[in-house]
Amino acid sequence: MRERWGPEAGFPRGPVYSIDQTKDGYLWIGTEKGLVRFDGVNFHLMQSDASSQSSMTHVLGLLADTEGGLWVRLRGPSMTLVHYNGKSFSDRMADLAHPKSSASAMGRAWDGAPLFWVLDSEPSAIVLRGGKFETLAAPPNFSRSAVLAVTQTPNGDVWVGTRDAGLFRFAGGKTIAVTEGLPDLKVNALVSAGNNQLWVGTDAGIALWDGHKLTKAGLPPSLSNVVQCLSMTIDRDSNLWVGTNSGGLLRVNSSGAAAIEDVRGDSIAAVTAVFEDREGNLWAGSAKGLYRFRDSAFVTYSLPEGLPSDGSNLDHDVVYAMAGGKDEVWAGRQRGGLTRLRWVQGSIRTKTYTEADGLAQNSVSSVYQARDGSVWAGTLSGGVSRLGLGQPPFTNFTAADGLISNTVNAILESPDGTLWFATPSGISALSDGRWRSFATSDGLPSDNVICMLLDSGGIVWAGTSAGIAFRAQARFQVPAAPAALREQILGIAEDKLGSIWLATSNHVLRLRRDKLMNGSLAEDDVHEYGPADGLRSTEGVKRNPSVAADAAGRIWFSLDRGISMVDPARLRNNSAPSIAMCSPSLPTAIRWRSKTAFTSRAAAIESRSVMPD
Repeated sequence: MRERWGPEAGFPRGPVYSIDQTKDGYLWIGTEKGLVRFDGVNFHLMQSDASSQSSMTHVLGLLADTEGGLWVRLRGPSMTLVHYNGKSFSDRMADLAHPKSSASAMGRAWDGAPLFWVLDSEPSAIVLRGGKFETLAAPPNFSRSAVLAVTQTPNGDVWVGTRDAGLFRFAGGKTIAVTEGLPDLKVNALVSAGNNQLWVGTDAGIALWDGHKLTKAGLPPSLSNVVQCLSMTIDRDSNLWVGTNSGGLLRVNSSGAAAIEDVRGDSIAAVTAVFEDREGNLWAGSAKGLYRFRDSAFVTYSLPEGLPSDGSNLDHDVVYAMAGGKDEVWAGRQRGGLTRLRWVQGSIRTKTYTEADGLAQNSVSSVYQARDGSVWAGTLSGGVSRLGLGQPPFTNFTAADGLISNTVNAILESPDGTLWFATPSGISALSDGRWRSFATSDGLPSDNVICMLLDSGGIVWAGTSAGIAFRAQARFQVPAAPAALREQILGIAEDKLGSIWLATSNHVLRLRRDKLMNGSLAEDDVHEYGPADGLRSTEGVKRNPSVAADAAGRIWFSLDRGISMVDPARLRNNSAPSIAMCSPSLPTAIRWRSKTAFTSRAAAIESRSVMPD
């Protein structure tokens, strides 16, 4: 999901040079117009008596420290370094070196501490730790080329990138020029990676220091040359984000480089700043404004993502239902019966069972694999078939045998070995060869039962055309729940975190299971998802199952515009909010949280021509 703030939203015109976030949650943006604070709603252009200009124009660099303060590097005759302690600004150049010295670059030390490249009689790399400044490197007779980037790798090496002299490494008291494999002598950005690796962004592409040398191995051609890299960051998922001069914003990982098409379509200018906040949102700055990219909750797969439009080797039949285990999948088909797909020695082998093999009907609407290995196939109007190991292979059950209806929508097995069958006329249970049926007289909100769930506590849940119910104390009970749970329930699943996920005729919902059962649902216990969360639709479909949990704990939805997946573990976020809206103009402290947490960011690229040297 992408959001943009420009002049029309109160964001200053002109390039964005740097972005960071302080402990109180404020987002800070260094721009040509000055230092901007964002509380999630309003932009505030900061004023300072510490600067020679009242609004601190040309803020080239920002670094938040562990004490909650903010370091601000200003463009000017002396490249002033200003510190903000949350209340006021102060000029701190005298603390680093001679008062007339200047700071030409800022970065992070290996532990995240603020790192400065200071120009005095001799240049030096200075780190701030525990409120004290410490010199890490002071190379004599160092190149007079301006330093544009500085960082430190975990092994203690300090790296600097210059405007026209290339890349330098300070290790063991030695100064080492690293030019072999460097795409260009102008180094605009440095990002420390794991295993003492370093990403290097230049005017003619990027390269990776692998611990021994600069390499372009494994990089897409579009990144290893030609592209002008202006800014970089690595997110918590180890994706490298590259802001470029003419291509927008790129995401780089083991799968290659991905460009955000809608960024290009919006004609975003050169991406001169990239930053990930503590919520995992990605921020990008350009001359056209400030952009936020946040993960959608759901990843959706449909025809544009390569989801096949037919049955995929199933004779173009419609698949009504699926079930299976580690090495095999059973597919119930609209007209073609029951098909087993097995993974054998690197290839898929199939076998199909039809009425000719004893299947009750070729229209299979539900499939279930029981604990004893038998496979149950519920049909559209022919009852249910059990595929066992004997001869003949199938045993069929119909209304004549005690099944409440010959149409079977869903099947499950409870821990005591009882088989449960959802039908349009109620639920039938088969235990020790005996049938028992349940309808509205037994507590179901409707006889038309569409789906079922056996939860982690052994409770049987039923989704009906008139809402949801669960079985307790020998009968079904309808919980007190939102109006959406009185709609047609098309799918139910449970995640590993204690929530129930549902697809209704018009909603996709997550609810606390325990609170739903005891009737104590609060507002925070119910979450509804929609297009803003990555879903292309919230309309469920009648498939079995239409909502399912996989072995990794992800929840899958079959909806009318594709298959969508959410990882509930990514929705758990106990960290502080990404922006604390504590502006003095607000009467109370309000927290702005990233609403979503499911899914995939795709990105693009752009320039350095607008960046000051």
